Amino acid sequence: MLWHCVDQLALTERQIDQAERELHNIVGSEPFRDSYRILTSFPGVAMVRAATIMAEVGDFKRFTHRKAIGRFAGLNPTVYASGGSNRTGHIAKAGSPNLRWILQQAAWTACRTDDHVKGLFLRIQKRAGRKAAAVAIARKMLTWMWYAMVKGETYNSRMAA
Repeated sequence: MLWHCVDQLALTERQIDQAERELHNIVGSEPFRDSYRILTSFPGVAMVRAATIMAEVGDFKRFTHRKAIGRFAGLNPTVYASGGSNRTGHIAKAGSPNLRWILQQAAWTACRTDDHVKGLFLRIQKRAGRKAAAVAIARKMLTWMWYAMVKGETYNSRMAA
């Protein structure tokens, strides 16, 4: 039984290696090379996360404003308006759940690896809590990605400041 499990693990590792090689060939090809280079410059974004973001978002330049891409991903807060009062609630979750999940994972990694993102995370965490701060960082990272893709620049810590 143990040898069967070892064989399954070896097969799974070979399949992962093959999938990563194919993905590397795709993102390294001409139409995706610049987008891949820009997205992987962000903290917490490597090959699989960059490929997922490119697949889910498509052309970043189709969004005319930074808030539009946040709404596309469903990372914007819901607004409850009645009469003269407006309140915001949880995130809208209107977009792709895969995009939200991958951005959330990138945000958690960025909070641990980038000092500027970590400082921003800690400031938000004081007033909103850990999970809400991570969602806010995911939304901010997506808007930074939009800005970087529109300008054709790689990530720098000034974006987080």
